[in-house]
Amino acid sequence: NLSSPVVLGSTDGTLRLFDPQTEAVYATHTYPEQGPMGVCTRLTPNVTLAGSHSGSLFAVDWRTRSSHAWVAHLPLEQGAATSLLSLHHHGAAAGSLGVASASGDPTLGDPYARVAGTTEGYIALFDLRFRLSVKSFSVGSGLAPKFSPPPRTRNLGSQSPPMSASFRPHSPIRQPATSGSAVERTPSGASHCGVLAICLDPRTALQQRTSDNAPQVIVSTSDGYIQRWDLEREDRTLLLKTHAPTVSKVLVQVPRAPLVVTGSEDKLIRLWDFTNPQSSRTLACAPQHSGPYEFNIRSQIFSEGEPTAPKYTAPD
Repeated sequence: NLSSPVVLGSTDGTLRLFDPQTEAVYATHTYPEQGPMGVCTRLTPNVTLAGSHSGSLFAVDWRTRSSHAWVAHLPLEQGAATSLLSLHHHGAAAGSLGVASASGDPTLGDPYARVAGTTEGYIALFDLRFRLSVKSFSVGSGLAPKFSPPPRTRNLGSQSPPMSASFRPHSPIRQPATSGSAVERTPSGASHCGVLAICLDPRTALQQRTSDNAPQVIVSTSDGYIQRWDLEREDRTLLLKTHAPTVSKVLVQVPRAPLVVTGSEDKLIRLWDFTNPQSSRTLACAPQHSGPYEFNIRSQIFSEGEPTAPKYTAPD
């Protein structure tokens, strides 16, 4: 019955349930064999999903003395989880994402789906009912070959074709070939980058459903790019570019607004407006002013312009 509990992970493999109001630790669970504990997210008021640097995901029930309710593992080549995201947004499912059950039937609703970004640059979708990763793909680098442009539109919303009946467990990453046939794209070491942060695409979060209802997420990567990915097509649908290369370690989707806030290593905060790109701005200290933002329909690149500074005029 804590007022606003916070789960803290530490480098010694310990999770602590901390109450900021009373400044007290009410429970601890230790996993020394798993190494440092990293990302944590709430499943229910009493259950926390936590990730370790060894690639394990733990469901910890704080009402019991057991170390964990269950544990799942990311494949070794995908690395450890750096971020976890629920597709169940504000009590409502974000899109009509259906994860295939063990029998292949698309019976799983969004409350049971969690999306994880990993140190090796993968996006993995977890089915919490079966405690396993049912789908994963590599986001590659922002410099990777471009996707096929969707139909021209002035809206930055979803432009995906109708989604299939269910997710295909560990399906290969496919991109349209010039000949018209699909080809497998194998992630290469040259385009390796880790996923640092992940958030819902504003259109997905705001329930502005299109005919396909395919959920999309926005990820920041260690090569300094911010990308939007369609979870069904495994396609990059948008690239966000800052004026100068910088790594964004914070991604926040603003509730009930078509906005995403990014915090970067260049110590700047950027507000990206997905409905009206020209309204986007960089929070810069005087005398600098935010540069103009542009959206290129053909290349599907949402970019920040160069910050400006007022010209100095000598007094008379």
